[in-house]
Formats: sequence, structure tokens, C-alpha cells
Amino acid sequence: MLTKDEGDIIDAWTDQAQHLLVKSHFMELGNGQQWKPDYLDHAFLIVENPHARVRLRLLACYIGVKTITEFLNLALIRCIPFRLAIPISSVPRFRESQLAPTERALSESYYPVGSATLPLEYGRNGEGFPERYGARFMDLLRRPHVRRIASMGGTLAWLAWKSGNNLIQDFMRGPSLQVTQYGRGWSDGREENPLFITSDELSTNDMDVLLGHVWDGPNERWVWPPESFLWEYCDSYSGEMTPELDDCLEYIFREEVVKGKTQARTRNGWYQFFRRSNRRAAKEKETDDKKGGDAESRKERRRLLDVEFEEQELKMRRIFEDEWARIRVRDIRLPGVIR
Repeated sequence: MLTKDEGDIIDAWTDQAQHLLVKSHFMELGNGQQWKPDYLDHAFLIVENPHARVRLRLLACYIGVKTITEFLNLALIRCIPFRLAIPISSVPRFRESQLAPTERALSESYYPVGSATLPLEYGRNGEGFPERYGARFMDLLRRPHVRRIASMGGTLAWLAWKSGNNLIQDFMRGPSLQVTQYGRGWSDGREENPLFITSDELSTNDMDVLLGHVWDGPNERWVWPPESFLWEYCDSYSGEMTPELDDCLEYIFREEVVKGKTQARTRNGWYQFFRRSNRRAAKEKETDDKKGGDAESRKERRRLLDVEFEEQELKMRRIFEDEWARIRVRDIRLPGVIR
């Protein structure tokens, strides 16, 4: 229980920094999408992105969440990047005692020794690409470790919500066969002070296939914008999902992918796509930036945003004693331990 003085300190910080949060969220968890208690009892929360650390602390303070499950739910539905990992010593607890023969054969085909996801091919003038992309996308979604995208943030997290393959629910239940059966996930063993923890992980090729990243001669193309493009071209994006970005991605899903008209845009194509979207958003908000902004002004806004997040992270560290960069979930105290 916070004292009045501690509450006043937190309120003063959140009043100053709450504008860094998107004001509303629009994803909702379904009835069957619940955290497995045993998973949270063993898991560590890893937040590598400093912007995400500030956002998560603000959510705990400003939104006033009372439980760890509420806190993690908000991180998921806002598409804020984080990782949950379990101690390597705890892996046997999450291993299925016995796989059915068909399930074992299928999983072995997903994770053969020395295998790697093959790159996606664009083909001559993109002929047959929509069908080829759709088939590869759905095949990859069936692989157990792809549940990891639910907490990767950006476009990949959004795709987890749209996939209809229970990726969110699977993620909330714990690590997949990639970790528990084949020991091929991520681990922190190479870090200076490892906790010896592990989690599901996607390869670069996995992410390229999901995003529809292909080479067309000397040109690169993408069906979905990688997060670097969101930072570079989407005015509303600053590390969590926004209504404007959701509208953009929903348009691609509804008008292109679902209708079999999948496009793979070049970098300039994504610049033009978001330029139009920025212009529409500015017009709706009746702001001065109705031309969609230019590269220099956008770069300056990003620089100022980075500076502000750095300042708020320093203030946060002066207020709170506990670090959420790497912490056991069951040890988290909301909204935090005051110095």
C-alpha cells in the first residue's frame, strides 16, 4: 500500500508523462484468452526497449491496474513489445508428457535438425505471388513457436490478433514445443550476467515470410510494413498501436489480402502509402500538417520524442527502485517499489 507522499510522487510523474501513452485501446481479449497461472509463476518479464519500459510503468501508474494479469493484458492489447521467458530448469514442467504420433511427426517436420525457413519468392513480375504468400503465411502460422509474435509489438503483434489461429491464447499458456521439446528457442546464455532463461523465438526468415518480404531484382518489397517503416513513415506511431495505424493495417487486410489482391510495396511505396494516411489523419484532426509531413520534420519529431522518453526514463529510475528490464513476474509490485 502506497503512502500519501509516495502516491503524490507517482501522480506528479504520470501527470507529466501520460501524454506518451495512446489514450485508448481497441483490441479485446476473448473469454478463452487467459494466462496460465503456472506460466506466470515461473516466467521472467524481459523489456529490452527503453520506450516500452516507460510505457509499461505508465500503464501501471496511470491506468491503475491492480493485478499482474491486468498489467500483462494491457501490454498485449496495446501491442507493446516485451518477452516472457522461463528458467531452463523449469522447461520440463511445461513439456507435454506424451505427444500423439501424428503430433510428434508434425512437430518434427517443423523443427528438423539444421533446418531453416526458406525465403519467400516474388516470382517473375509477381505472378502468383498473392497465392504463394498466402500459403507460406498460413503454413508458418501453424508452427507452434509463432505464438511469440503476440508480444513482439508493431505489425507482427497486430497480425497475431488478426490471424484467427489462437496465437494470443497459445502465447498466454506458455512456451511452445520449440522450447519444451526441441530446445531451439531464445536464451540469454550469452549475456554478461545470464539468468539462464529461454523463450520462443522467430528467425529472420520467419519474420520475413510473415511480413511478405521479398526481393524483386534489386528492389525489396513487403506485404506488411516492418516496424522500422512505422517509425520512419507513420506519424502516429511511437511504440504502441494507434487508431490511425490500425486503420492502415486493417485496410491492407480487408481490401488487399482478403480479396486476393495482395501487394508487395517497395520502400518508396510504403512512404507514399503512409504519406497519404498521415495526410488523412491530419485533416481529420484539423492540424497544420495536412501534406503528410516531410522527412526532415518527421525525423525531428522522432528525435524530440526519443529525448523525451530518455528524460522520462531517468525520472522513472529516480522514483522507482525496481527495474523491469529483467524481473521475475511474481516479484513485480504494482505500480512499483518507491525509493
